[in-house]
Amino acid sequence: MKRSFLGRAFPSALTAAGVAVPSATAGLVMLHAMLAGSAAPSASVSSSSGSSASPTPTGAPATPPTNPAATATPQPTVATTRTITGASVADRYGAVQATITVKGKKITGVSISAPEGDPRSASINQQAVPMLQSETLQAQSATINVISGATETSDAYIQSLQGALKNARL
Repeated sequence: MKRSFLGRAFPSALTAAGVAVPSATAGLVMLHAMLAGSAAPSASVSSSSGSSASPTPTGAPATPPTNPAATATPQPTVATTRTITGASVADRYGAVQATITVKGKKITGVSISAPEGDPRSASINQQAVPMLQSETLQAQSATINVISGATETSDAYIQSLQGALKNARL
């Protein structure tokens, strides 16, 4: 028996786009096609129809496209390393900006540009920046402690980091 256009095209289009089509979704698509009246029942529905030859061809094409797509999905996630920069946020001493390196869903590196225009800012930020980097890598989020004595730099950094995390979809 022949499946409807939706029953044939939808799973193939998703598989071609690299999207994994779980068995349940493929089954629902095929059920939709059967309800339209253009396909034979699948194996789970066939017990009422008594047909044993039709379920194998109908059910078989849905399984092979699911397996290659499922194995292809994790590969880019594991190998992908991205660098995302947050917005530059100004405090009264200058601009602060966070840049994060993300591998998969984990923050693997943090770079912070902070004002060093005057000796006091330079001294404060030389101590605060490594602490903020360490806090970020430990927390894996923007929920970090503000560094005492560098409150404005910390606040500006957290705002920039939140933007970078949002851009990274973390």
